[in-house]
Amino acid sequence: MKCNWRVIWICAISLKSLIVIGQTTLSAAVIDANGLAMQVDAYHDSLATSKVDEFKLHCAQLMEEKLIEMAAISSDKSVYLNEYSYWRFGKIVSPDERFRIINWNVPLENGEHVYFAVIWIWSDVENRFFAIPLKDSQRDGDKWDTRYFDAEQWPGALYYEIIPCKTRRKKSVDTYTLLGWDGRDNLTNAKVMDVIKIMSNEKVRFGEGIFETEVGIKKRMMFQYADEVSASLKYYPKKKAIVMDHLSPKNAMMEGIFADYGPDGTYDLFQWEKGKWILYSNIDISVFSSSDTKMYRPPKR
Repeated sequence: MKCNWRVIWICAISLKSLIVIGQTTLSAAVIDANGLAMQVDAYHDSLATSKVDEFKLHCAQLMEEKLIEMAAISSDKSVYLNEYSYWRFGKIVSPDERFRIINWNVPLENGEHVYFAVIWIWSDVENRFFAIPLKDSQRDGDKWDTRYFDAEQWPGALYYEIIPCKTRRKKSVDTYTLLGWDGRDNLTNAKVMDVIKIMSNEKVRFGEGIFETEVGIKKRMMFQYADEVSASLKYYPKKKAIVMDHLSPKNAMMEGIFADYGPDGTYDLFQWEKGKWILYSNIDISVFSSSDTKMYRPPKR
């Protein structure tokens, strides 16, 4: 059988051209994304230096629009997960790299905060990110800690930790615990624990009944304290535990008035057990610290 070198040569040239075109398209997308990222950063700078609430909210809205545009032209997962370190606002990636939360706040002149976030969810099938903007609207209200919320009714916060909710029954993970901060007002701040469930590439849900407390099962938790103090809420992955400062009022007569609350030197803990966060109050911190990996068990009395 005679080899047709002309056909092979033409095919090789065509393949090389396709590779070059593909690389050029990818490079153009990265350049476009970098341009949008710089615009996002500029809008945030304007927001941070302004003292006019309406202008700050307008800049935040423009940031959201550009972040959605960035997702629409995404094609390189590693760039979108690892780049843009110069952004001076929240950007955290889930440990399995399935999604990223880009998150910022607008501090208003009255001391309150409005929160913004865009979630980028990666699709291996379509080789791109999908963007879901969140609308801050549900940080208080009736049965706040026992309700589900969607992206349009997001209980806004600034998140700093994403914890996959792994169980033996499910090989894949679609549910994650979020740790965050809420500036509340001029008198109080709060640490929050919430849950995000990835329903699809274009839909998320907040809240899940996995927090087992002394007063029943909750879908999310909030711990409020005085504005002038700080409080810790920290995850220890090797121990599958979340440890927090126990908060109490300085004056016993101020029970329920969170502007008087602060850490009292004791600690509470949520331990991940059988698909739930189990609350242990007033833990023996020496027992917790005695091992880097063992789950917490209260000492026998």
